[in-house]
Amino acid sequence: MYEILTESEAFKEISKNSIMHQTTYCRTRPKFTGMNIKSSFKELIKQCWEHDPRERPEFKDIFS
Repeated sequence: MYEILTESEAFKEISKNSIMHQTTYCRTRPKFTGMNIKSSFKELIKQCWEHDPRERPEFKDIFS
């Protein structure tokens, strides 16, 4: 969703293995700076990035 809305690849400057490490263990996420994205979409993306799966929205709720 981030890449679709920003029309850019997240973490394009680092390797795929590093991305896995950064997002899983360091909980690093791409930045929204300088992007014209609605705050509701930003919040939805942040919810999808929650470390605890129980805190993430279900697909059916996102889709509707």
